[in-house]
Amino acid sequence: RRPGIVTRGTRVWLGTLGGTPVAIKYSWRSSTRPPEASLYKLAASHHVIGLATLVAYDTYEDIITNVRFDHCLASSPFVDRHIKSHNRHLTRLILTPSGRAISDKNLSPLQVAKGLFAGLVGHASLYFDGGILHRDLSPQNIIYTSKPQADVGGTMMHLYGALIDLDYAVELGSTDGRASGAADRTGTYPFIAMGVLGEGEIHRYRHDLESFLYVLLWVC
Repeated sequence: RRPGIVTRGTRVWLGTLGGTPVAIKYSWRSSTRPPEASLYKLAASHHVIGLATLVAYDTYEDIITNVRFDHCLASSPFVDRHIKSHNRHLTRLILTPSGRAISDKNLSPLQVAKGLFAGLVGHASLYFDGGILHRDLSPQNIIYTSKPQADVGGTMMHLYGALIDLDYAVELGSTDGRASGAADRTGTYPFIAMGVLGEGEIHRYRHDLESFLYVLLWVC
């Protein structure tokens, strides 16, 4: 869980499904953006490598209907718009593989390097093959796995890890520039590119590459 006043309340558990280890993620998704699962499905349809694979997805209750169904505020267009724009849905994603974030202090330098390499390949494949920009690169969103997950096309190299968390990602060409549903910049603050953080630039591929640099410096 990341610290903050207002968050998605994300929780992740390890589990098994048919004998296969999986990660089970619960979070409160903003209703102003498409489900994270739809981006995983889009990536899979374009044969993206180095990315976690979606196994199952469910949506449960939402804040307006099930949590704050009686908000005790006088109804008005402003109040109704505000409440609707801040609504969230409880969602569950089941993903594979399960692994350890490269921020795990128990990983060796070689394991961290393998995980980071898998994240780099996954990010490039996500963008060039899947047409999706991640926009939230951090040590917590890159995992290391003890078993190889994929081969790099045309080489004998294996990927020991994967890129995860598409909650802030956006499909290229989408009119939804605010993929997170938030009115401010997207990403994990210590790793956001300077142009996005300080100058309000539109988030592009080069900004994610800058975030990778900060991730590398952090894990070193």
